[in-house]
Amino acid sequence: MTLDIGGIHRCWQHHLGDRWASVNAVLRLSARYGKPAMLSRWTYTDLLTYGWIDLGSSLTEILTVLNAPGCTVHIVDEKPTVDLHAVDVWNRPYYKTHAQWSPENAELMHTITYQWDGIWNGALKNPPQEHINLFHQRFPFAVQLGKQLDLFSVVTHLAHSLALFTIDSGMSHIARSVGTPMYLCKYQGDLDVTHRETVCTRCRDIPDALEKYTLTDPC
Repeated sequence: MTLDIGGIHRCWQHHLGDRWASVNAVLRLSARYGKPAMLSRWTYTDLLTYGWIDLGSSLTEILTVLNAPGCTVHIVDEKPTVDLHAVDVWNRPYYKTHAQWSPENAELMHTITYQWDGIWNGALKNPPQEHINLFHQRFPFAVQLGKQLDLFSVVTHLAHSLALFTIDSGMSHIARSVGTPMYLCKYQGDLDVTHRETVCTRCRDIPDALEKYTLTDPC
């Protein structure tokens, strides 16, 4: 499916990973056609149940941390006229963030980051408490990422993290743009839907992720 530059595009769903992928998709449109593209601040999951959802501040925040020279996306107040679909946003190239991961950055902070509380399909992909306890036994000072932090802080943590441990979540999509080494746990989720092209270490679960990390960094 080929998107056109015309119209006001609607963000694919409203969770952070959806927003991140949607902004990247509209930036690619701007790059392809060499002119500004428009993304509505409004989206919905089910108009009858939830009505319109305002994502304006979040979409603007995403644009500020992405490094997309020559691309222009306007976040507009008008309702969308063109829907983005899953095929438009998932397993497509992401732009890099301004702050990028490097081994030198990671050694400065020497931290581990994580997110285990995904919202979409959480019952399938979030780990059980006993696995989370194992993770904290191994990394008692790990830094939790998520909605309690602004996006600039999330990117800064990821750019200086030795590794991110997570499930398919908003943090996993941001880490892909930052370039952070990532241990991505599947559980009962389907990583091929949203992360088929993501460079990461795929893991069955937290115990598998801890074993694989130990093999690469026994200290």
